[in-house]
Amino acid sequence: METEDRELKSQFNNTAREWLRLVKTICAMANTVGGTIILEHVEGDKLQFLDPARIDDQVHKYIGPRIENLMAAERDLSGDGSFSVSINVVDSPSKPHIMVQDGQYTDSEDRHHFEFHSGQVYVRHSASNSPANSDDLDRMFRSRAATLLERLGAMVLQTPTQVLNETSEGGLVVHPSDDPGAFPMQFIYPLTATSLGEKVAKPPHWVGRTAKVLGWRSNPQYMQEIPSARGNYPVQWRYSYEALALLQQSLSVDPTFDPSKGD
Repeated sequence: METEDRELKSQFNNTAREWLRLVKTICAMANTVGGTIILEHVEGDKLQFLDPARIDDQVHKYIGPRIENLMAAERDLSGDGSFSVSINVVDSPSKPHIMVQDGQYTDSEDRHHFEFHSGQVYVRHSASNSPANSDDLDRMFRSRAATLLERLGAMVLQTPTQVLNETSEGGLVVHPSDDPGAFPMQFIYPLTATSLGEKVAKPPHWVGRTAKVLGWRSNPQYMQEIPSARGNYPVQWRYSYEALALLQQSLSVDPTFDPSKGD
């Protein structure tokens, strides 16, 4: 019987459609309470496509952030010589997991179909995969916040009292951002190139050139890279109030200040 944390698939022939449905189910289970997916009647020559490394590659082609500890185990079915493969999905502490690209496939008549779209979040409702509603998202964000607080509590307990006393007297001041496009929890780097540029009356590309010439990309005092879900390229650079103060000081001395002229 299929449930919220258990799904049976009667076969697996390594088709694009089967993979996309499998990816969607893994995403939904990781966003809910975890579970097990059982692929029945898998022919022996298809087992090579279901080892943990290949499953991991397929899943994280479409899902971000990563779902850790995906595991697959196989067993022989009596009689017909085929196999049953179980895929175990954890109740992920990194939820919500989001589709980062469209899941598109072509059928036997060369027609295009979508199993899911970029930006969608799937969860398990009973025995089905469904787009997350507001209650689901609230549950996931509360779970993520609880995990973060638990980790912070553990860090405090493991920190020597002397260090805590020192940081309480001279700790780093952080500021929440009033930028509507801000990434969650980027309090130390609250400014984007656009918002920083607005504060010094300069366009975003001027900020980018200035940051490059001044070497800020390798200096965490002034800026931080926000990587893509797969971590292979930056999707945004964010700036600290120290960066703003330095630009304001430079422009007060020389309103035509432009380090890019020396690039």
